Amino acid sequence: MLTAIAIWTTLRGWASAGWKWASESATHLLMALCAVLTAYALWERHRANMAEAALARVVSAIKQASATATADQIAVNHKPAAISAAIAKVSDAQAPAYYRRALSVADAHRVRPAPARGTGGADLPRADHPAPIDDGSPAPADLVCRAKSDDDLIVNAASRGAQMRADTQAMIDAGIARASQPTN
Repeated sequence: MLTAIAIWTTLRGWASAGWKWASESATHLLMALCAVLTAYALWERHRANMAEAALARVVSAIKQASATATADQIAVNHKPAAISAAIAKVSDAQAPAYYRRALSVADAHRVRPAPARGTGGADLPRADHPAPIDDGSPAPADLVCRAKSDDDLIVNAASRGAQMRADTQAMIDAGIARASQPTN
């Protein structure tokens, strides 16, 4: 807009001079027009350079903000994994001792076989039936017998379940897991 005003002012000046000098020599007119167009081109180039510089600053700021945001997001995304890894490391370190304690407690409280009982003196030849001995112990009707290998499997599974519960509770306490809500 500024250049249009300058051109208009120049043309008005020539018109007021009667176009006398312009009509005598078209060279002056072309020189003035070239000067105005050169000034306009230089001004536009200057504005384009300023716009490119501003755009370069904006692009640089966006790239820097993007890199910072990416790094921050990666840190946020890996925080639960880092906490979980720390809990797993502690759990792995504690697990052998935990299992040893669980097995020692289970060994100390295993179901022991009942002692062999004698049948008394009524099993003599020509005796009717041997009389049972009543030593006051409860009837073994509700006892279940299982092999030691099965008992070991049960104890190991219970130990692992207890350790998993402790690890899960540690994750809930650390905020990287959430307890499920009971459904009705």
